[in-house]
Amino acid sequence: MPLEELPGGFEGPSLLEDTGTSVVIQFTTGVPTVCSVAYGTDTSYGRLATMPMMGSTIRDHAVSLTGLRLNTTYGYRISLTDKRAPIYQSRISSSPRP
Repeated sequence: MPLEELPGGFEGPSLLEDTGTSVVIQFTTGVPTVCSVAYGTDTSYGRLATMPMMGSTIRDHAVSLTGLRLNTTYGYRISLTDKRAPIYQSRISSSPRP
């Protein structure tokens, strides 16, 4: 399902803590969710990051993407699941590396 259909809404994402080889994707959901972020240099992604803590009360998410290369554009897709178990996904996003 499209991320826009997540009950309670979705705010973000913001890219934070860019170290050159890692970045944190931060976002907030209107309902508690479990999340993952698939990322890579093309739409086959190849890497998956999850939050270290997951639970029924998590609405503020911060997911670390590691092993990044400078001067490389990465695509990522956020996937969320709420207590009803449908999977909500963002559109493909990309971010060039400084």
